Order: sequence, then C-alpha cells, then structure tokens
Amino acid sequence: MKTLFVTWEEFEELECEYNLEDCGMSGMYVGYHWFQDDDAEIAVYVKE
Repeated sequence: MKTLFVTWEEFEELECEYNLEDCGMSGMYVGYHWFQDDDAEIAVYVKE
C-alpha cells in the first residue's frame, strides 16, 4: 500500500482523485488523521 503524508490543501485535491474513507486518528503516527482507499491501495495521513 502506498503511503502519503500531505497538508489539508493537498488532501482536498486527493479527495477528488480517490475514494478516501475516514479512518480517524492514527495510532501509528501520533497527531495524524488518516484516510484510506482500499481499491487504489493508498493511505493518506494529514497532520492535525
């Protein structure tokens, strides 16, 4: 799975490209909110 760390502005662009599901706060990366698209095999992390 591809992992991206982005800003909220970059995230808005990715939302148009992928079907990102809100997965809540990350347990692996403290202070990051994460989203995932299983079909595209991508995880996106955004700093809170």
